[in-house]
Amino acid sequence: MKISTTRRRLSVSVLTTVSAVAGWMTVTAIPAAAHAYGDRAPLTAWVYTDSRDAHNGVDVRDANLGTAPLGAWRDAEGKHHLSRSYVTFDLTAYAGKKISAANLYFEERSVADCSKRSVEVWSTTGGAATWANPPAEVALLGADRAGDGLCPRIIATPATDLVREAVLAGRSTVSFEIRVGADVEGDAEYGRAILNSGNSIVLSVTSNTPPTVDSTKLFNRGRPCASTAPGNPISAGSIGLSAMFADADSHDTNNLTAEWAIWPTDQPDLRRVFTERARNGYQSGLFAPASLFTSGRSYAWQARVSDGSDFSDWSTTCYFTADGESPAAEPVVTSADFPESEWLPGGTPGKITFSANGVADVVGFQYDWTGSFGVPVGQVDEHGTPIWRDPFDLPGYLRADAPGGTATLTLSPPGNVNVLHVRSIDGAGNVGPEARYTILVADTAPRLTVDGMASPSGVYEVDYGSRLTVRFTPHPGISPIVEYTYRLDDREWTVTPGPDGTAEVTIIAEGSDVAELAVRGRSANGWVSPEYKVFLWLLTGPKVTATVNGVGEEAVFVLAPRLPGTAAYTYQFDYGEYATVPAGQDGTATVTWTPTSAGSHVLTVWAVDADGNWLTYTDHAFDVE
Repeated sequence: MKISTTRRRLSVSVLTTVSAVAGWMTVTAIPAAAHAYGDRAPLTAWVYTDSRDAHNGVDVRDANLGTAPLGAWRDAEGKHHLSRSYVTFDLTAYAGKKISAANLYFEERSVADCSKRSVEVWSTTGGAATWANPPAEVALLGADRAGDGLCPRIIATPATDLVREAVLAGRSTVSFEIRVGADVEGDAEYGRAILNSGNSIVLSVTSNTPPTVDSTKLFNRGRPCASTAPGNPISAGSIGLSAMFADADSHDTNNLTAEWAIWPTDQPDLRRVFTERARNGYQSGLFAPASLFTSGRSYAWQARVSDGSDFSDWSTTCYFTADGESPAAEPVVTSADFPESEWLPGGTPGKITFSANGVADVVGFQYDWTGSFGVPVGQVDEHGTPIWRDPFDLPGYLRADAPGGTATLTLSPPGNVNVLHVRSIDGAGNVGPEARYTILVADTAPRLTVDGMASPSGVYEVDYGSRLTVRFTPHPGISPIVEYTYRLDDREWTVTPGPDGTAEVTIIAEGSDVAELAVRGRSANGWVSPEYKVFLWLLTGPKVTATVNGVGEEAVFVLAPRLPGTAAYTYQFDYGEYATVPAGQDGTATVTWTPTSAGSHVLTVWAVDADGNWLTYTDHAFDVE
């Protein structure tokens, strides 16, 4: 008898399916599912049993065997043996995944007679295996009985249903028996050997984790989903829907596509589905076309996501009512404390009332002293999920006491001539036309001095970086001030006044070239005064102290820094040649110059840092007699 050991290797691919042809299983390549992922389940056990050692199994891998016998064979002494192989694979990596294909592959190393073949693959209950006590056979998965074709060969057995059922049942392993058919198992001409190498016995599994939609993170225009009809009103001009989608498979991160289904609640047969790309683990959205909606009609929507292989379930249903109509009339503004366009002494906060002017769906108002109404800016977390804030909790907004009702505000006008701009807002966020209300208030702002000096022009020339003492004094005739708020450009601080109502603070002169210094006061009765403002012209060029005599006499100029980091000075007289002098340890330098003519002259000096950069400059004009 001639034993064939010719090895004709077929590539083992996870992109295969198995079909039975004349009793033998052929390997046929097919396309994979769009985004399912194929890999190999870990082989955790491979034992072959021997009828002559009936109570022990041989661990093929631990024994480092090159082959495992299958069927009947004879040892070196001519004794007859029968053997089967039992293999187990780990399925824990597939928990929660959808199995689309699974195939068991093993490779024959040698065959006793290529014309005689009866190889069977069974599913088993698993566990320890011996000839005397083998795992129970459950189902025959495949039988190779074709004597033609490649020999030896790779045998492929479909195991999709077996693996899928095991994963769905939550089992962590799946086990197989490989044997020669019972009717010929004792015939040595049907014997063969299975190759033991890295890829000689493989369970390939094509799987996919279906994506998910988080029904707790569904939003209508940044507002949490309403779970019952008719839902919250949403402006029909901007129907923005968003949902959170996720896929546990890293290879699907860029493959997600969301579907958004929208329909009128009174006509579900008009369901429309829109498709948009989605981001894994981030909020994704759809801006639905305004033409889809009728103002005043209630709509429902759901979302789901696909990774190219599977869809998630549809989300829970969200509801909203489209509102395409803005409030038709401007609000009515009234105030007994601030009669319109009448000069008032100020110093006492007053109440002002906004009413909806007969527009029934007005739920609140927006007001502003400049007419530049802001738009609420939505906040999101690190995953793009909206953080809902009621706009009527924001500055400049006031909720009405009832739909179509009124709202009353206590305020202090910010200036002398004030125009309050007010507009109505409906439940969808649509805004109506603007009303204007003029309030005239006498000056109540506090005053300030810098280093004990008042400036009629409101401008102080000060050295950059200098320490300035600023004194605040209350305006006479108003309720005692309990707090001053002062600022230098956009930096703001507060200070409590003394018993006489005044306060002193020290500031560092820094900021823009012309810095704005302002103060306002808050009185015991709640009145907040307008700001009183002055400007600090920050001198940054070098200081020049000059001793000048007559023509032909040496003049002395002492240069001192206003900016930190001044290492030298570059200078020129009357726009002539440049010269540079280093600064001393105290930052100063002295230069001399002998004028040759009387009249006006100019010394231009630049501060220079240690890297040679020219900073700011000073033009110092002087006269020579």
